[in-house]
Amino acid sequence: MKKIFFVFFCFFSSCANIERKEGFDGYFTDFSLNNIEGRDYEIDIKDRGAVCSSFAVHGGNLEKGTDILAESFASNKLNYYAFKVISKKNAWEKHITSAKFNEPRAISLAKKSKIAVSFHAMADKSEKICIGGLNKDLAQSFDVFFNRYGFKTEYPCRRLPGRSPKNIANMAAEGGVQLEISVKLLKKLDKKPAKLLKFIEAADKAAKGFCY
Repeated sequence: MKKIFFVFFCFFSSCANIERKEGFDGYFTDFSLNNIEGRDYEIDIKDRGAVCSSFAVHGGNLEKGTDILAESFASNKLNYYAFKVISKKNAWEKHITSAKFNEPRAISLAKKSKIAVSFHAMADKSEKICIGGLNKDLAQSFDVFFNRYGFKTEYPCRRLPGRSPKNIANMAAEGGVQLEISVKLLKKLDKKPAKLLKFIEAADKAAKGFCY
């Protein structure tokens, strides 16, 4: 089993505040004109030369916990990229849609990858994982294994389909998968370590044969 990063706990507590508010209306290139790396946001990237990359472009204080999920899924096998909002106040104003996230290092990593998997948090009343993206085979594999491990899924994801070719996950050579994890499920993962382990193991099994 992959190494799990147990800095998970207590980072999910503010996930309940996630909702689709008005974010930044523009591309990262526009965003970077008034936001400074190291002050307003930070970027964590690990290029291991793997064929698959794990992304969290709304990490830090934005969609809290998504960067940790992406890092745990990547473990020491996959490439990893996270954009983390540092400031807590009005963090949602720093939300750049995945189709407009043209940060150069993210684009470079995605384009050199065969497949990308992107982790997000969504507001939803149920405990579920909404699976989208352009790589249908891998998306179906995630659907199968998450269900096998006892997680409720929605595939294809209707509300947040993640099918734009400009979506960072879909810039990989064979496209990618977008995982939208409900806040209710994120809170359950926080409270139940065994369930968290199951989530990572299910994701690992789903990627087997595609990424390693």
